[in-house]
Amino acid sequence: MGRLSKAVFFHLYNSAHWCKVKMLRQLSELSVGFFFGKDPEEEKRDSFVVRGYERNCLRVTPEFVCYALCPDPKKSAIFPEIYELRPGAGKGKEFFQNKQEEYLYVIEGVLHVWIDEQEYTLYPGDSMWIPSNCKHKWQNNTSQMVKIFSVGIRLEHPPEQADG
Repeated sequence: MGRLSKAVFFHLYNSAHWCKVKMLRQLSELSVGFFFGKDPEEEKRDSFVVRGYERNCLRVTPEFVCYALCPDPKKSAIFPEIYELRPGAGKGKEFFQNKQEEYLYVIEGVLHVWIDEQEYTLYPGDSMWIPSNCKHKWQNNTSQMVKIFSVGIRLEHPPEQADG
């Protein structure tokens, strides 16, 4: 009886192990979307929504990370972004200007901004408007992360949306 029990146990163990391997192989062939799939109606509704876990990371540099907060930044005249500036970000950088209006809102940390050589210090809750074609730069002079919400407004609407 003891040998039979050991043999049965050994067979069951090997069968269970084989089933696990087979299941893992099948799972590895599935896309992540399989687990988080949405019905077409939900996908259409969510084409207007960017979930926190789905934010599009636009740029990663040694100084900052930039996330898009709109589903497709290239198709919108207004593009909100979150910037996370590491300590020292922007030091030694040149002024730049772009063909868009920009609004900044400091979420956390202390941000130093220059517009046409005039320096401003922004604290959490402060906001700032940067006119288009204005020379400006920003930097994090602290030892803490600075997080800002930026909204850019293109003065020329993207060609994909010009027809309406």
